[in-house]
Amino acid sequence: MGANHACPITPFHDLAPVVNGGKGKGPSFGFGPGPAYLSGIVQIYPGGFDNEVWLIEPAYEGAVLVRGHQINGNGLVEFQEPITFRAGDGFSSAGSPPPGPPVRTVTIDGVPVTFYEELDLPAMSPTDAKGFWRQFFARTHIESPGCYAFQLDGVDFSLVTVFQVPDAARPPA
Repeated sequence: MGANHACPITPFHDLAPVVNGGKGKGPSFGFGPGPAYLSGIVQIYPGGFDNEVWLIEPAYEGAVLVRGHQINGNGLVEFQEPITFRAGDGFSSAGSPPPGPPVRTVTIDGVPVTFYEELDLPAMSPTDAKGFWRQFFARTHIESPGCYAFQLDGVDFSLVTVFQVPDAARPPA
């Protein structure tokens, strides 16, 4: 993609009719065609970190590998492994080892958090309820603005979600 081309941002879909229920109320939208979706965030900013929710349709029970890169430059995308929450909170268990060596550590609220080149969302486990969406919470770090893509690979699918990281500071909360 050349410098003068617009970033072909992937539109989001309304998932409210299918996501809500089961483990609890999840985000009502997702970016991409499925069966795995980026959700929980509508804008990613450079520097720091962003929180995302990754949603996986009930019919797909396999693992999903998420990678990212800048498509109009050399920017990197770094991922924290999925965060494990207590049972019954609506999120699936992390259940996977870190996917390769760490590439960066960022201090968040006084705690060092390790980021990796890939995000590994594990296959359905015996503790996951069959027939319900899996939800994973993870953080992403992108250092510079530009047009980026997440590639999501499963056993029987590969899809790309494109998004713009603005050359702007994160607005105050």
